[in-house]
Amino acid sequence: MKLALDNIKGSVTENRLFIRAIEHDDIESFKVLLGDKRTNSFSHKAIRDMEIAIDMESVEIINLLLNDRRMCDLSEALSIACSSNNLNMFWFLYNKLSSRTNDDVVDELDLSFACKATNHDIAMKLFNILMSDTRLNNDSNDVKVKTLETACCNGHMDIIKIILDDPVLDLSKKGINLLITACEEGNQEMCKLLLNCKNGGLITENPTFHKAVTTACDQLYSQIVKLLLSYKNTFTSTDILAIIETGFHTHIRNSYRWIRLKGLYQEGDINYKEWESREKVLNEILLQEQSSIIGILLNRKEVRDKLSSEDLNRYTAMLGG
Repeated sequence: MKLALDNIKGSVTENRLFIRAIEHDDIESFKVLLGDKRTNSFSHKAIRDMEIAIDMESVEIINLLLNDRRMCDLSEALSIACSSNNLNMFWFLYNKLSSRTNDDVVDELDLSFACKATNHDIAMKLFNILMSDTRLNNDSNDVKVKTLETACCNGHMDIIKIILDDPVLDLSKKGINLLITACEEGNQEMCKLLLNCKNGGLITENPTFHKAVTTACDQLYSQIVKLLLSYKNTFTSTDILAIIETGFHTHIRNSYRWIRLKGLYQEGDINYKEWESREKVLNEILLQEQSSIIGILLNRKEVRDKLSSEDLNRYTAMLGG
């Protein structure tokens, strides 16, 4: 390690040394790196170090990282443990909160951390742990909204239902933002729950409701577009133009959904052998969604009235009408 330190020339080399020490559980070398003055001038990736240490379950290195002011704080470490679905390391870090004041605990942790876990069973365990922690500000409406948003992104519908059933939850102001997030994520079930919750009427009457529709159009989720339009009878002229712009002109390859689906293919989660290429499969899926959205929009008189006769005939012909 001394030879390696003598040859440090930049943060890239330093990062590699930190990572190597963590991966080999080389506590002494890690201490040397933390204490060496030459490393103080470099900005190595402390978050990445903590991710590796948590993955390796190296308690000593985690403690060293937490004790060094340049590294991760406890909140970041807890977030990483949750996101990594690592219950052992979560408990280890969570127990460190026992020495903190209640105010410090609230600053370090909240209910939304549970939903950062991608594994549903682990997310539910974390949720129940945090729900029972009286030090946390679980009654805060902002915390509940934040938890709903995080749960939506990771598809934790059981948690979403629990929070939406809370009689004192107020979504009159932030419900529309949650709806837009659900549209981005393609979470049709959450869209339905939000539209039918006690503040559902306020969400649909929100002046930015059309943004939820345009988001669903842009992400090529035809069933969500259909669902949203079934809850809204009229739109302003400006809103209709915005919906037309995205609904008829979304470029498939600019859609985040295209990128997500492409990632699924690369991970091998979808069988695409019967098609000539991944791109062909993706285009087939999303072209069908795009056609469905166009068909749904053409059923709205206010949309047809805004289209030129040339565009109306062209889109109708595309659908075989």
